Formats: sequence, C-alpha cells, structure tokens
Amino acid sequence: MITKSEARKISSQKRKLLSEIEVESLSGQICEKLSELDEYKSSDDILAYFRYGNEVDLKLLFDKANEDGKRVFLPRVYGRSMDFYPYTGADSIKEGYKGIFEPVSDDKYIPDNDRKILMIMPGLAFDKALGRAGYGGGFYDRYLERFKDIRIAKVAVAYDLQIMDDELILNDQDIKPDKIITENNTLS
Repeated sequence: MITKSEARKISSQKRKLLSEIEVESLSGQICEKLSELDEYKSSDDILAYFRYGNEVDLKLLFDKANEDGKRVFLPRVYGRSMDFYPYTGADSIKEGYKGIFEPVSDDKYIPDNDRKILMIMPGLAFDKALGRAGYGGGFYDRYLERFKDIRIAKVAVAYDLQIMDDELILNDQDIKPDKIITENNTLS
C-alpha cells in the first residue's frame, strides 16, 4: 500500500523526465486507444481536460471528436468547484486556474441522461485496481458526486510510468474511473 501523496511524488518525478517528443508520441498512442473504446464511439459529449505540463495531451482526440460530431467540454475551476464549458478550438480557451487553459464560454454544461457522456480524467498516479490520485483538489470527485444520478462513463488516461505497483490508499470520497488507458495497457 502507498499513500496518494507518496504516489504523486514518485509519479510526478518520473513524468517530469519525459521530453516533449515523448509526450507527443505517447499521447498520440493513448488518444488512438481512446478513440477505439466503445465508451468513446457511443458518446455524444466528452468531458475532458486541457493538458498542463507533461500530462497526456488530448488535442488529437479533440480533433477526432469534432470530426465525429461529438461535443467536447473542458473544466473551469472557481473556488473549490468545477464545471465544464464548450471547447471549440484554440480560440475558445484562455489561461485560468493555476495557469491551466480553460474555456472562455459561459455556456455551462449540464449533464443529463438523454446524452451519452464520456469523462476523460487526468491524474498524477494510479494503481492496477483503478485507484486514482489526482492533484489533491478533489475537483473530479466532487463533480461526479454532484451528478451521481447521471450515467457518466469515466476513463482515466496516464502513461505506463504513472501506474504504481502498490495499491493506493484511498478515501471514501475518491471515485475510481471505470478504466485507465495507457500507451500499452487498458486497465478495467
């Protein structure tokens, strides 16, 4: 067993060593695997995130989603809350919370069960039992708790180097993804 803070530190150090070329290559592989998932194919709306630092870059998936007629929404943080807003390209975002790019639109996404929703979750460290350590703010857990009556498929993305051998020590409020996609593996 490993604490989330220990796992975050280990994973963060490993991820910082990735070059931009490695991030692009691995992200491309992960986006391709995402686009082959049934959860992606059947989705109407994709709740994702805009890459910060060496996170998995989802821009290729955004382009494919646009081609496939899907709507993409990115988070905007205010206080301890987060909501999603439309992403329609580079001109629809600006630097926001902690330097992370956020949508400029005020058209808040309200999830409902009439649309098939796929949430792509970021994180710093994961385990093979689908445990997830985000950045410590709890934004995704609180968002999912708010909309617990809505069917949202949850897929986390990470590099293989972010998957811990030891199981993460989780809290009751931690919500696990349904799957984790890496460049080489699909954990479910």
